[in-house]
Amino acid sequence: MTDERDEEAPAAEYFHGGRAFLREGGLIRPGQRPNSWGDTFDDNGRSVFVYCTTDQDTAEAYADAVRRERGRGYVYRIRPTGALLPDLNGRDLKSRHPLEVIERLS
Repeated sequence: MTDERDEEAPAAEYFHGGRAFLREGGLIRPGQRPNSWGDTFDDNGRSVFVYCTTDQDTAEAYADAVRRERGRGYVYRIRPTGALLPDLNGRDLKSRHPLEVIERLS
């Protein structure tokens, strides 16, 4: 008889590509000026969600788009502080809660 043990799945890594320059421990919060490529915004024109992805290349692509539009963009490894909801594809997620910066990658 084989001793089978439950193996924990590795925790997902989450990334964010955006325009704000933040340090470790900083928060990426909803309520900012929305992006031009389809952000959800409230009656005051501010973002309702913050976005992240499980794919670092996708975060790099978002940071590149921000660089082209606004001159600067950064990629962060982040930690969600609340529930994540699926967004446009299986790797993109959104939240009404802040994302905490673990480290800036670029």
